[in-house]
Amino acid sequence: PDHIVTMDDKQWIMTKRQKTSVETNVLLLDIPRAIIAKYSHKTYRDGKLFPVLTNQKTNS
Repeated sequence: PDHIVTMDDKQWIMTKRQKTSVETNVLLLDIPRAIIAKYSHKTYRDGKLFPVLTNQKTNS
């Protein structure tokens, strides 16, 4: 994914918050990195890395 960068031998998720445009940096730990690797072989709707449920399924 485009938002994952490597600095000082550590991986970070670097993005801007949608409402305020403030930069956000989150250290990517081992378990989340494994989850990303599990889903990285395909892309879901609208180019998302993870499957996204519709509002209808979420609210039912």
